[in-house]
Amino acid sequence: MVVTTGFFSIYLSGRIDSIRQVEFPMERSLREAEVSIWEAVHAADAYRNTADELYADMYLNQVREVEDYFRQYAVLSDTPTERAAVDEFDIAWNSAVTKGHTLLSEVLRLKEKEELLFQIVDEADHILDFEIQEVFNPNDRNLMEKERAVREVEVSIWEAIHAVTRYSGLTRQIGRKGHAEEDFAQLMEAQFDDVELFWAKYKVLATSESEVVAINRFETSWRKAKIFGRSMVALENQATKSANEFNLAVGRADQIIDEKMQPFIAARVEARDESSRTMGVALIVGILGTLGAILAGLFYARSAANPIRKLQDALVELANGNLEHEVGIEHQDEYAELAKAFYQLSEQLSASKAEIAKESKGRLKAESDATLAASRAAEATLSSEAKSRFLAVMSHEIRTPLIGVLGMAGFLAESDLDGEQRSHVDILNRSGNALLELVNDILDFSANEAGELSLNEENFDLKDLVDDVYQLMIPNARQKGIELITDYAVDCPARFVGDPIRIRQIVMNTVSNGIKFTSKGSVRIEVEHVSRKKGESNVSLTIQDSGIGIEAEDQKRMFTPFEQIDGSSTRSTGGVGLGLAIIKQLVDAMKGEIEIDSTPGRGTAFRMILPMAVAKNKRRAPRGGSKMGSTSA
Repeated sequence: MVVTTGFFSIYLSGRIDSIRQVEFPMERSLREAEVSIWEAVHAADAYRNTADELYADMYLNQVREVEDYFRQYAVLSDTPTERAAVDEFDIAWNSAVTKGHTLLSEVLRLKEKEELLFQIVDEADHILDFEIQEVFNPNDRNLMEKERAVREVEVSIWEAIHAVTRYSGLTRQIGRKGHAEEDFAQLMEAQFDDVELFWAKYKVLATSESEVVAINRFETSWRKAKIFGRSMVALENQATKSANEFNLAVGRADQIIDEKMQPFIAARVEARDESSRTMGVALIVGILGTLGAILAGLFYARSAANPIRKLQDALVELANGNLEHEVGIEHQDEYAELAKAFYQLSEQLSASKAEIAKESKGRLKAESDATLAASRAAEATLSSEAKSRFLAVMSHEIRTPLIGVLGMAGFLAESDLDGEQRSHVDILNRSGNALLELVNDILDFSANEAGELSLNEENFDLKDLVDDVYQLMIPNARQKGIELITDYAVDCPARFVGDPIRIRQIVMNTVSNGIKFTSKGSVRIEVEHVSRKKGESNVSLTIQDSGIGIEAEDQKRMFTPFEQIDGSSTRSTGGVGLGLAIIKQLVDAMKGEIEIDSTPGRGTAFRMILPMAVAKNKRRAPRGGSKMGSTSA
């Protein structure tokens, strides 16, 4: 009995250990992912405080480790509930990574601005020391007042710069804007005012031509210093906001792990351990019952020692795993019945062993196939998301300096320029605005692909919105010599509930697309109220142009990202094939529909049907006409 019990104890222990060998990798992967998540948070916070590139590299390495460990966990998840938790964590973590990249970018720009600020201030201070004070006339009766004013200017400059750096440092240490930081920001502005005050006193006293030249150089440097100082304050505020958003996003991802993933692992291990224990106990009880019957027979028939001994030897062989051992009893009495029962038990155990082996083989094959498919799907998803994140981050990084270039081009256009210089500035403005439009399209498309598109419901005037688009697009229509017409139906209410920014984007992009591909004729904007149901309505927005038209087989590819139906037309008009894809994403997000009706050579009509509730405080378009305006060259 001891040998038999030991055999089944070893068998049961082996089953439990084999289950744990499958389950523990999931728990280990999840635990390592959590550690790497908080290591990434620590590295990002250290980079925020020190701007040391070592911490930026550490943050990126920890992000990659989180994704590697979590990919291992996702491959082992085999239930719909677990996969849903995996998808939820993936969305939360991608959002946190995007916000973390934004924070690192802002800290880097802040570091660069700080270095440039000190260079500009050093230049201004050098002008004060070596170009203004060096030319003072010792016989000037206002010499003492000049020197006092210049000294006060120098003191106020460095007090202002000290306030800027203190503001930046305290914000990084505290992690959010507080009362102390506001005081330093106000002190910076006060010191700016003092510089202007003392500088005005000095300028009144300056008389020599050399002083006037130095004054102009100093004022140029000082204007730059003020711009950089204020931009550092604004950028520091944005970095503080980004740090808070990053920490909140990481907290949401970690909460999903604690509340939705850890319980799955505990439940799976407990359920399978319990099943294995139950099966082992049942087998042990069966063997012990058989052994008890044999011992009872031995007690009542001592003279039959040899058959009992043979049965005992057979049980030992059975416990050792030899299921084909023969008992060797030739009696035709009750001992033969015992031998027959032993053979039946042996056959049942053999069948159970074969069934378990078959079931284990099938489960291993299914798990292997599922693991391979899940791994490939996860790699494809991660690759797509990595591309979207790369586009979003790079587009954001390009847009920031581009806006600065356009701003400086605007300042340059307001200055005194000759004809050739103004032509060059106009070309710079047009090219920059075209590039900015492309970058904005890529940012919108990346946000939509990442699932971060959000709609804001509010009351707005649709008629005014359409009229605004009309007014904005008039210059483009006139430049091409085509007519722009807006037709707002008489029975269509003016005020609705929806997202005016996204609806304006849909109308602007569609009208711009129509003007772009129309060389003569007109582009028409039509607005209709097509149905009403318990306070809700469907608004039909139709943009009809008389342009080149689209072939029937090409219409199916119109809303595919980066798809250009007519390459030559696209190169002549600009664009990369994202405009209609973004329109389609916005219409789908509003649960609307979009239709195309196009004839090659005669034009195209895009019709968007958007479900929007009528606002309670509604007003209708004026009676007697719905055409809001038209223009032609």
